[in-house]
Amino acid sequence: MLFLASCYSNEEVDRPVFEGQWWESPLYKGCFNLSGTNSFLLYEDEYGMYGAGVWSFEEPNVYHVDSYDSMDYKAHVVAADDCWRITSGLLSTKACPCTLF
Repeated sequence: MLFLASCYSNEEVDRPVFEGQWWESPLYKGCFNLSGTNSFLLYEDEYGMYGAGVWSFEEPNVYHVDSYDSMDYKAHVVAADDCWRITSGLLSTKACPCTLF
């Protein structure tokens, strides 16, 4: 029997540092930004920058993204050095400053 468990940190996210900045993750071939206007922005070399949904925040460190492609995401975000650890369901990735521009 395989048992999978996920444990989320209750550490508060430094919202002014995370929000409004461009972040890059190895799971995605572009960058993302949770803008100050609650728009979820993506940047890809092929398409440029575009709005992909809207986001909201829930204390202490949960972001809800309602994307325009009808997929909704709930992600826990905690600081990880100069990057962020983002966990959504069983997926976990590190997002660091965008290097595409």
